[in-house]
Amino acid sequence: MDAKTFLAKFGTEEVTRVALAAGTNYQYFSQIAYGHRRPSVGLADRLVTASGGRLSFESLMRAKRHKNDATDAEDHPKAA
Repeated sequence: MDAKTFLAKFGTEEVTRVALAAGTNYQYFSQIAYGHRRPSVGLADRLVTASGGRLSFESLMRAKRHKNDATDAEDHPKAA
């Protein structure tokens, strides 16, 4: 399941528990869920583990990048 669905289904208390167990916090998880941040591979792996496999590693890694992400320029090259 993706992070946004997980948040909607399980709520703030469970998301906070999972986030803390994975070494992050509710606010950062929320940014991932709403597409403002993408987790590192390590954090995505820890979130999957902390959620008992309810979160999908693949969906976490497909999360939308933040506009200021360094790799964003590679995805949307500027016209010369």
